Amino acid sequence: MKRNIYVLLIALSTLAQTILENLPANTWYQIPGTHLRAAMWNSPELKPYPNILSAWNSGAYDPIGRRLLVCGGGMGNYKGNEVYAFSLDSLKWTRLTDPCLNFTVCDSTYCGTPIVRHTYNGLVFINHMNRFFMHDGAWNAPSSTNCPTGSISGTGCGMNSTWQLDMVTLKWHMMKHTTGVTLGCGTNMAYDPSSHNLFKSTLTGFFEYNPDSDVWKKVADGASYYQTSFVDTGRGLFMQCGNGNISSFNLRSSTTITRSVWATTGDDTIVKATNPGFDYDPVMDCYVGWKGGSSVYALNPETKVWTKFVSTGGPAPTANGIYGRWRYIPHLNVYITVTDIDSNVFVYKLTSNTGTTLNRSSNSGGWRVLFSPNPIGDKLTLTVFQNGLANRNWLAELFDVSGKRVMETAGSGQAMLNLSNLPSGSYIVRILSGKEKVATRTFFKY
Repeated sequence: MKRNIYVLLIALSTLAQTILENLPANTWYQIPGTHLRAAMWNSPELKPYPNILSAWNSGAYDPIGRRLLVCGGGMGNYKGNEVYAFSLDSLKWTRLTDPCLNFTVCDSTYCGTPIVRHTYNGLVFINHMNRFFMHDGAWNAPSSTNCPTGSISGTGCGMNSTWQLDMVTLKWHMMKHTTGVTLGCGTNMAYDPSSHNLFKSTLTGFFEYNPDSDVWKKVADGASYYQTSFVDTGRGLFMQCGNGNISSFNLRSSTTITRSVWATTGDDTIVKATNPGFDYDPVMDCYVGWKGGSSVYALNPETKVWTKFVSTGGPAPTANGIYGRWRYIPHLNVYITVTDIDSNVFVYKLTSNTGTTLNRSSNSGGWRVLFSPNPIGDKLTLTVFQNGLANRNWLAELFDVSGKRVMETAGSGQAMLNLSNLPSGSYIVRILSGKEKVATRTFFKY
């Protein structure tokens, strides 16, 4: 009986995966049976449960474990400091860590874990360390006279409290207190896979953090509040959007890093939203935002024109913002979001590409691209046709799931890419011919 149930669960998960991969463009889909409440720790001391999401709390995507990570609360809103993960493989929630029920008012609980907080956009995944990162935020507890020097106390914004969760051991590590970074509510952070550093944007400064050495430094002036960010590694830009503006910091500047406010056109409704969902789409090479509901907004970073995609079936927004609970999932070419513990997890597909290995791609410019073999191992042969002829020069750029460029190969007609130095996993290939974008597709290397 147990074996039959197990086989049934695998079959249902496989069916759901197939549905996600084959969703039409501009489509919302809610994954059945995925209420977060079912995985939550049941203790009356922690209530009210919904505030783990609704009380100004974010999320991060773990590309190694292929899962969305969430946590948060803020004492008066929710007292649990546990971390939950939604797997894109099993399509189920799991509780990675248990809450510490011995509450304290310092930045570490008696359990050696971080005190619960409104996270805002202070949750980030550190790809090269395989760690979940938590920094700053707001808490709500009585003042304490027994906390370490530089620790947090009171009930206001700003927490001199930085933690990293090892995703293998599931053990929290507390980083040292610092005076090198501005603390407060409403800030935002993003990971740069090229430099392996994190960047934090605040009202008074733009800061760089080295997670390996645990060192902060200010690199520019800043002006950010209630925004969400990501790093466009191809362009070397830290992008932030929301609360009335969209702006960037050029991380690859050879001189001084400065903030540039973008003047955009089109339907910029998402720019006016506070704490919207905002992430990079490598297939469309655009910036995609969502604030709740069924409409999604995409910005072309070259033309700076917004396009509104009107759909149906999207979830209602979370009261205080979406934050980092809107993430692009490369291997499925979908966006994932969760807005309420008593609602299902939703995905949205902007383009109809499957996100898995494709053996053919074409577009309206007369281009056609063949991928072989299928499945792809250490060698990938690309054949690029235009109007039936395989004689045009082209450039192929490969990116990993974090958006880091890992390979660049030029060819004419047909050429083979040697992938033997790349680990197994999902990759994105973008093919250009001159200034023309021929195709962008994802594939899986075995």
